[in-house]
Amino acid sequence: MRSRQQFCDVIVLSSRASTSLADKPLSDVRTAVDKGLPTRVHRVALLGPYHSRNLGDTAIQIAVKQSLLMRRPELQIVGVSIDPADTTRSLGIPAFPLSGCGPDTLHTDGVDINSEAFRSHEGVKGFGWRLRALPRIAVFAGSFDLLVVSGGGQLDDHWGGAWGHPFLLLAWVVLARLRGARVAVAGIGLDRLSNPLSRFFALSALRLAHFRSFRDAGTLAELQRMGLRAPSKVCPDLAFGLDKKPLSSSDNATPEPFAVVNPVSERTWAGSGDVRQENYLQQLVTACAWLSQQGLRLRIVCSQAAMDGATAKRLAKTLLDQHAVRTEICNAPTVGDYLAQVQGARLVIASRLHGAILSLIVGAPVVALAPLRKVTQLMEDVGLAAYCVDLQNVTAADLVPRIAAALQNEPQLRAQVQDHTENFYRVLATVFDDIAAMA
Repeated sequence: MRSRQQFCDVIVLSSRASTSLADKPLSDVRTAVDKGLPTRVHRVALLGPYHSRNLGDTAIQIAVKQSLLMRRPELQIVGVSIDPADTTRSLGIPAFPLSGCGPDTLHTDGVDINSEAFRSHEGVKGFGWRLRALPRIAVFAGSFDLLVVSGGGQLDDHWGGAWGHPFLLLAWVVLARLRGARVAVAGIGLDRLSNPLSRFFALSALRLAHFRSFRDAGTLAELQRMGLRAPSKVCPDLAFGLDKKPLSSSDNATPEPFAVVNPVSERTWAGSGDVRQENYLQQLVTACAWLSQQGLRLRIVCSQAAMDGATAKRLAKTLLDQHAVRTEICNAPTVGDYLAQVQGARLVIASRLHGAILSLIVGAPVVALAPLRKVTQLMEDVGLAAYCVDLQNVTAADLVPRIAAALQNEPQLRAQVQDHTENFYRVLATVFDDIAAMA
């Protein structure tokens, strides 16, 4: 307990010290870039608990990478993630472990951040490995110019409590600032900060950032209620900034009309056997059977296959056994695969935030089963609130009429979705302009 309190004191003092660092105005940085002044290769680190098995995470990081390189081709992009090898495979960038422990995929150019003392935390338990990893993080923090905090899970203590990601987020921000890097918090949303220490860590990190934007007005309002007073912006989810042309294809097009179902796993609830999970599946089966009766084939496409795959298989089997519905589970291991599978769908029934967002990006009307506020907020932001139902208490009597209305109004909804997504892309262009100028 004493070591934890001592480290809290260090973080507080470091936070106070780093707020006094001289910050060059963003307008001055932009002017230098616009004038084409000589530049060196600048390194930007993309930080987050992201992994390719979650297509929403991957889509956001692809959008950030694409957008920054479009504006600043000389930038070198690196990852700070929970699985550096996966980041290198999925995003094509070298990466460093978010925890500070374990192997990376970087070429360190003679900087020793890979000694055995830091590559593994085997035998180091509890709080000890966090302290042991800080020197390695500090060395790496001296190698980049800009730290970009983006994607899901940034304001969440569900996994590991306050000493999980909230602690790591503050540690990275403090060490980056002390090593002279700038920090941008881009388009993140509030999930859950359940205790005062989590809120202290997260709010301290946010206050130390040079740039802050949040995914929705609800997130900003709640953070302000918690005590955030620093100037902040609201912007659409960064996945709407994707340049989708090189990611999607028409190879999976079908001459038959089809609808897509994007399911969510039982882990949304307490676990298997929860009565709400059984209700969700049964109501979804009824809705899918109704769609089949309208002459639509069904595609089940997961945006988080590792978690939702078992639910997808169970849904497909139930539809076949009980209703003889023509349905297939379509594999979508990459963002491009998901976009291709959804493109051309008359309708998508989405139970995950980015299952809905990626569908909207290709112009598909969406009916959302919302497990969390962030999904409800999305549907309101795109003018589809009438096509959103509470996943926890969904009934077919409520769901099927919304599906029927979406099919009936399909042309108007497609035009509406296109207008909103194009506007989101334009708004995000200004956000990425600001972030690119910071490097």
